Amino acid sequence: MLRAGRRRGFEKIEDGHVNATFACENCWLSLMTRAAVMGSPAVVPLYYDHGVDVQRELPASLSFVWDPDSADLTADATAVEVTVTVDGDDVTLRVDDTLAVNEV
Repeated sequence: MLRAGRRRGFEKIEDGHVNATFACENCWLSLMTRAAVMGSPAVVPLYYDHGVDVQRELPASLSFVWDPDSADLTADATAVEVTVTVDGDDVTLRVDDTLAVNEV
């Protein structure tokens, strides 16, 4: 299980998109915020209803992970809201700096 470890910070990059990367304290793993929601109880059934088992997929195969428009910094800059869309159905989740994921 990935724990937040060292948060490298939320940042809005030049083109206005939000980026945040977390690094595990126990290994080499580094994770972008959008990928952190893959196992969320809100995301798994959303994909499953559309015939995709996210537990068998690599993050790179899910479009929202690479879509910079799927994430936005909250007004107070303490979290990132990630919108996952599959065939017109969507769910918005908030990821804080501990990698806690909550449905909005």
